[in-house]
Amino acid sequence: MSKWMYVAVVVLLAGFAVLTAMELKDATTPYVTKIADMRQFGGRTIQFKGSIAHGRTVYDRATHDLRFALKDDAGKILDVSYDGVKPGNFDDADCAVVRGVYKDGKFRADQLSLKCPSKYQGKT
Repeated sequence: MSKWMYVAVVVLLAGFAVLTAMELKDATTPYVTKIADMRQFGGRTIQFKGSIAHGRTVYDRATHDLRFALKDDAGKILDVSYDGVKPGNFDDADCAVVRGVYKDGKFRADQLSLKCPSKYQGKT
């Protein structure tokens, strides 16, 4: 095997290892369902699913700063800030899954996924 072929194989294997590690990191992100349980993760990246409290949503179009609140199953409210474009179906969504860091009573999301079950229900 030539020197360049060896280098190419090593680079490809290293790239594959990096991609695999990135996927595993996302797969191992803890999924929290109660706000009270967030403190134990101490600034680590976590995922949280909650009902959207629509009356508490503020969006700044100029800075793409979205602030909203999610409610857990126990009725506790979590303030969330997300730096990104507000999804077009945000106002119709029932709940959201956010991925980010919880610190000092606030959740800073780097990913936002919406769940809109009403869109899949049959028309009556």
